[in-house]
Amino acid sequence: MKSKVAKILSVAAILLFVLGCKKNDGKGKLYLNLKSVNGNSFVSGDNVVFSFEFNHPTTGETKDTLIIRTKFFTCSNSNVTAKQVLPTFTSTADYPGNFDLAFKIGGGGSYTNPCNIVNTNNYRKDSLIYTFWLKDKDGNLSDSVSSDKIILKP
Repeated sequence: MKSKVAKILSVAAILLFVLGCKKNDGKGKLYLNLKSVNGNSFVSGDNVVFSFEFNHPTTGETKDTLIIRTKFFTCSNSNVTAKQVLPTFTSTADYPGNFDLAFKIGGGGSYTNPCNIVNTNNYRKDSLIYTFWLKDKDGNLSDSVSSDKIILKP
């Protein structure tokens, strides 16, 4: 009898834990969700497009910054962080919006990473992960979201 009660309590505790660990649903705090990427493999000169959903917990004029971190797989110290100021707009509290971030891979015929700067004309295949988060004008940060592995081909 004790073992049945223990099993039932264990299952109940696990269910409560799983149900209680809900991902941010975008309400009540600055929120960012990576909805899609237009591919997972790119060559130099290709455009990569990240599509996001976001929202704000308050109503009013916004001045957000998208923080972007890249992590190349071939280099242990390749965390590179950039900031992109987003256009100002008026938000409505807890009302989701969408935006796309698009840029060209490489641009000058190739791509670079911090570990591959010796011979700039001989680029090798590489992979990286992008991580994004929003920072609002009050300094509040959203949860970070990461892309799947993206393969860069020379």
